Amino acid sequence: MKKNSILMLLGATIAFSATAQVPDGSTVTDITVTDMNGKKQNLFSYLNAGKFVIIDCFATWCGPCWNYHESHALRDFYNAYGSSGQNIATVLGIEGDAGTKDTEMSSWTNGTPFPMSNPTGTELDIFYKVFKPGGFPCVYMICPNKKVTMVTGQTKNQLYNTMMKNKYCPAPVTSISDLEFENGFSVFPNPAGSLFTIAGKCSAAKVHYSIFNSIGKLIKCGDIFGNGDGFEINLNTAEISSNAGIYIIKVDDKNSSWSQRLIIQ
Repeated sequence: MKKNSILMLLGATIAFSATAQVPDGSTVTDITVTDMNGKKQNLFSYLNAGKFVIIDCFATWCGPCWNYHESHALRDFYNAYGSSGQNIATVLGIEGDAGTKDTEMSSWTNGTPFPMSNPTGTELDIFYKVFKPGGFPCVYMICPNKKVTMVTGQTKNQLYNTMMKNKYCPAPVTSISDLEFENGFSVFPNPAGSLFTIAGKCSAAKVHYSIFNSIGKLIKCGDIFGNGDGFEINLNTAEISSNAGIYIIKVDDKNSSWSQRLIIQ
């Protein structure tokens, strides 16, 4: 066994204290942990950039934790939606047993694309104070509005659905799956790099567009003047934000309203 009897007793106590975990819908405070490469990973830096954050709290000696790690649900989610994919989310792996040595992390970090941390001291104390993990594994998803949801055991697809339809995230993100192409309205390219276009068919002389970030804050708005058959405007993503993330484009005329998500990489 990797741990002495005191630490194993502590682990057993944690494993059966599920009621202690932070409730779904709670607003979390900030944490910072140092990853295995010595880089500081700050929770609010990701959230304030409009990203969703998944925190995987595990122990190296925990069988169910290893089984979930080996399912590659978090790896595949990160590859699809993290910095090398759509860049709208990240994953942080946090070893929650204070007695774990860095040398015991090698099998967990090998081939893992997202940051892994083995915090001790104040960093670990603050993590436990904020998230109150009730056992191992304990996996959380935090929305950009800092609301938390327990997602322990979810597959890649389940994690995606929780991210896109999370009831604890405010509009417009909660209805993001309903904001796809409709009524001839489109935003492209999507995902976007430096430029994107809002275009559509409408007989109105002008339409009004609004752009919201992932927590519903209005970022930019203006009018688009039509040519009788439709309308089109080209925008630079730098006019919206210097950060990648999910945005919502809403277009209104006197008769109707359309909305669509935009992913900025």
